[in-house]
Amino acid sequence: MTKSRWLLLLAFIAVAAAIWLGFREYLTPEYLQASRGKLIALRDANPVAFSAAYFVAYVVMAALSIPGAGILTIAGGAIFGVVWATPLVSFASAIGATAAMLSARFLFHDAVQARYGDKLKGFNAGFRRDGAVYLAVLRMTGVPFFLINIVMGLTPIRAWTFYWVSQVAMLPITIAFIYAGSQLGEFKVTGTLIVALAALGILPLIMKKLAEHWKKRKQ
Repeated sequence: MTKSRWLLLLAFIAVAAAIWLGFREYLTPEYLQASRGKLIALRDANPVAFSAAYFVAYVVMAALSIPGAGILTIAGGAIFGVVWATPLVSFASAIGATAAMLSARFLFHDAVQARYGDKLKGFNAGFRRDGAVYLAVLRMTGVPFFLINIVMGLTPIRAWTFYWVSQVAMLPITIAFIYAGSQLGEFKVTGTLIVALAALGILPLIMKKLAEHWKKRKQ
């Protein structure tokens, strides 16, 4: 990796660390519960500006791989409700993830391919052929999203494919988190909330089984 890319990587890490250290106290369930009323008042006072600020903050966090996307998603449900939070989070998370993937591609792809290109020929060919399927499975099997974004940056998957597959594959988990947030915002446990939380645990198992079945059919 060139010197300029090393400097860019260090700047990337420094910015992410600064944002995390500056805002980590706000990315907690306790802060969300204590401040929900004030946040809703801000939303009601200027819904467009507040929604835009939330959207931009989510994109930045996802793009910089800053921890806290889960609580930010739950906060979206608690503040905006399911109907409005779902498109906000869905598009923001997919755009941020794509930015993170492209950053990893710019920083690391050439160096990895130059060093291990011969060993990765089969891997690269597989991703050119079935990259969308691999990505969809990974998105729903419990692998941390920021790791998926980085790893995908090292593959030949197209940015547009990465974007739309990410948006579709992350949607069920996104909705489950948002719905959980909408119910937690009212401080009550409902049957639907229990189902939503259960889905978070069941979806990875279902996708794992589907991935195993798909691999067997490809053999």
